[in-house]
Amino acid sequence: MAQGAEEVGEGMKRLALLVGALLALVAAQSATSQGKVTLTILASAGGSGRTFDAAAKLYAAATGNEVRVVQYPYAEVREKQLLELINNTGNLDLIAVDGQIWLGELHRFLEPINITRAEADAFVPAMLDQFRFGPQKTLYALPVRVGGWVLIYRKDLLDQIGAKPPRTWEGFLDIAKRLTKDGVYGFAPAFKQGNYLVAQWAPFLFSFGGTILNDENTRAAFNTASGRRATQFMVDLIRKDRVVPPGAATYEHADVIAAMQQGLAAMALTYSPYFLDMNNPSRSKVAGKLAVSAFIPADLSTGTRSGKTLLSGWGYGIPKTSKNKDAAMQFLKFFTSQDTQLKLAVENSNAPTLKGVYTNATYLKSYPAAAEVAQALRSAEDRPGVAKWTNIEDELSKQLSAAINGSKTVAQALTDAEAAVNAILR
Repeated sequence: MAQGAEEVGEGMKRLALLVGALLALVAAQSATSQGKVTLTILASAGGSGRTFDAAAKLYAAATGNEVRVVQYPYAEVREKQLLELINNTGNLDLIAVDGQIWLGELHRFLEPINITRAEADAFVPAMLDQFRFGPQKTLYALPVRVGGWVLIYRKDLLDQIGAKPPRTWEGFLDIAKRLTKDGVYGFAPAFKQGNYLVAQWAPFLFSFGGTILNDENTRAAFNTASGRRATQFMVDLIRKDRVVPPGAATYEHADVIAAMQQGLAAMALTYSPYFLDMNNPSRSKVAGKLAVSAFIPADLSTGTRSGKTLLSGWGYGIPKTSKNKDAAMQFLKFFTSQDTQLKLAVENSNAPTLKGVYTNATYLKSYPAAAEVAQALRSAEDRPGVAKWTNIEDELSKQLSAAINGSKTVAQALTDAEAAVNAILR
């Protein structure tokens, strides 16, 4: 009996151990299953969407969690996100934010983001500031893909005339005039009516000491002496100085890239990531001959000692209605980590948002002008953070186009734009 009882006892122990092991395995599997989350985000189709999809795949490989990236045209992303947020559906776990121009209408739906000082210091300051809003400068999103408008130029052509990248607009015009010859034009701008025309105009306006709206974002502020001077200078490039290609009034950003790739222009003031396309040996006739200026030209007569350019790009915030806020924040921090930002910058031509990437040797091999871009963007600023920006942009684009095609003087175009913008803001 004693031996039998002992055997039974040992059997019970083994059974208990087996049951315990099975329970532990089930619990572990359950925890793993519960820990895996599929996040859903929207993205603007094109380069941005491809980059965000690449980030999602990197995240899935690293964590096992999936991020479903649904791509739509730019305007549809804004509309669909607003519809989801207004109806409190909770279907989206992260919200795409196009800088200040979307943050003005989206911030009330988003959770404030708290990061440490060290985490904040890792970002290019102007890029992080794009996603702050309100009197307290509350952070509502983290920047994941942000670039600015920089001066890209043909180094070989400037060398031929013994010129350096211009620090003033007077110097810029002198170089543009001297290089407009033999089928090459001094400057390739995006002058077609549309949002890129407004973006093209902004660096001129800012660098002449002007601004789009007042500090309170309640009134137009561009129809000033500085604003008129900046706009007249830009319009004269096509109508008076004739230093731009004949079709520049119909150019969008793709046409600017093509003009530079084909060697038709000596300079372009455009979005910094486009330098890679312009300098790509498989696409460009002038690859290896291009460089980026570390400065935006300034108009010294207005007291502006250094030019200021336009910053734009994407961040992601976490909606208050998200059912997966912790996982969303995990993905957001993964997306903005040094390793991920570097990998996306090198492999996907993503415009990085961390200071460390711009000085990284690996990135400098793929983007030799990274240091100059970082310096040019130090004092960059975004468009105003107002909910009706798209309406304002449409009106500005219409009036700027009228000045470019000569149907209105610059003074009349800006006066009409001022009246229309103020009506929108009322």
